[in-house]
Formats: sequence, structure tokens, C-alpha cells
Amino acid sequence: MDAFAREVQAIDPECTVVEASLSVVDPVTSADPRLVLFHLLKAQMLSCATQGADWLLAAVRETEIGFYRRMLNMEILSGAESCPGMATPRVLMGLQYREHAALLFKRIPLLAVTLADEAEYASSGSVRFAQRAPRREAA
Repeated sequence: MDAFAREVQAIDPECTVVEASLSVVDPVTSADPRLVLFHLLKAQMLSCATQGADWLLAAVRETEIGFYRRMLNMEILSGAESCPGMATPRVLMGLQYREHAALLFKRIPLLAVTLADEAEYASSGSVRFAQRAPRREAA
């Protein structure tokens, strides 16, 4: 985006960058919005893996900075800037994917990328989560 040209240009031009702004969960979805968001985040991780990304970038609302820092360990790369077509200013955040992916996947196993995940994503665009063992009912 033109709004963050300086910040994007500061990244080594030899790096592969995946841009993942505008992840939105439809508020009227019947699915659990948290599960939908994790699918979107896993798709971003898969995109980084299949493209051999060095960086994952996202332009987020100021109110979302804390979430992206806590959940994905993203760092702030810019101040808030107005972006064409956006009602609110955005802040550019980035994750050095190759450096932080393993730790992120250890912290949030649901986002972990396997070779089978990569192959399925590359061929079909599908994002699946491993089946979880059923929770044991309390006695």
C-alpha cells in the first residue's frame, strides 16, 4: 500500500513478504468467530510456508495492535496512517516468519504448519485443523 511504502521498502528487497491485511470474520456467521479467525490465521501461516516467506505483514486498526502482538508476536513497523478506502487509520505490523514461526507454533499448536498441510493448501486452498481428542467429562 502507498501508505506504508517507506516501511515496506525498509525490508530487505531479497525477502519474500506475505501481506495479510483485511482478515474479517462475518459478524452473522453461525460458526464460532474464534474458530473462523484461527482458520484465517492458519491460512496466513500456510501462505507464508508455501511461499517461503521471510515476513508476514498486516495493516491493522490501532485497537487490534494488542491482539496481533500477543497472539502472533508481531512488531509495530509504523505509526497510524490513513489508508485509501479505509474508514480508520491503520498501523503496519510485521512478523519475521522464519525467525518466529517455530515458537509461534509451539505456543499455538492449532496454527502449526505440517508438510501435509502445505501440500493440501497448495493444491486446493483448504485449511484444516488436526482432529482434537474429545474432552473428558468431569465426573
